[in-house]
Amino acid sequence: MSTQLAKSIATDRQALGLSQHELADLVGVTQQSVSKWEEGIANPRGKRLEKLVAALGKKSHTAAAVARILIHTYSDAVQNHQETPLPRAQLTQEQALAALAAAAQEIAQAARALADSVAHMTHPPQTDPPQH
Repeated sequence: MSTQLAKSIATDRQALGLSQHELADLVGVTQQSVSKWEEGIANPRGKRLEKLVAALGKKSHTAAAVARILIHTYSDAVQNHQETPLPRAQLTQEQALAALAAAAQEIAQAARALADSVAHMTHPPQTDPPQH
């Protein structure tokens, strides 16, 4: 399992103020399963992965980590001239594309915010000189 995904699950859960037990109830698994996901011992798969992303939010670190795993899986398959496999999570192609689109939108927003910050640093807003 991706250590980034494991860390993201814990980070997102804590940011929402949820205990492992509460997140487990939302996803329909045991607290032990959530613990194993956060420790990187086990993988959330299939419907559980879908419910996990839904519970933590489409703009969560977890959703972005899932998208990165999908990108990596698909790019490796293309580079190795393999048939594009579904990742272990067994997401449908539509779900994978939706996760990728959400991550791309989040990246674009972050890039715009960074560009705005750089623009303000290099070209501070003009102010009128004080009048005497």
